Amino acid sequence: MPNITRHIISPEVPFEEISVSNAGGKGYNLFRLRRFGFAVPEWIVVSCAVFNDVLTTKREAIEDLISGIDVAHRDAAAGCRGTRRHP
Repeated sequence: MPNITRHIISPEVPFEEISVSNAGGKGYNLFRLRRFGFAVPEWIVVSCAVFNDVLTTKREAIEDLISGIDVAHRDAAAGCRGTRRHP
C-alpha cells in the first residue's frame, strides 16, 4: 500500500502524488528514475517537512551565526566556522 506521511515518503507512492515541494529535488528524481525504468536501489525519501521543522527550531541560531557575515567578501564566511556549537 502506498505510504506518504509528513516525514517519510515510500517508494510505492504513485508518481502523480510526488512533487519537488514534498520530496525535494533528489527524492523527486529517484521517483522519476524508477518511473522511466532505471534500476534504483532500495530507498525512502525523508520529506521536505522534516527540513522545514528543523529549520523552524534552529532559525534563530542560524540567523545569529550568519548575521555578521559581510557577503561582499568571499572569505567572510570562513570566520564563522566553529564559532557556535549545537547543544
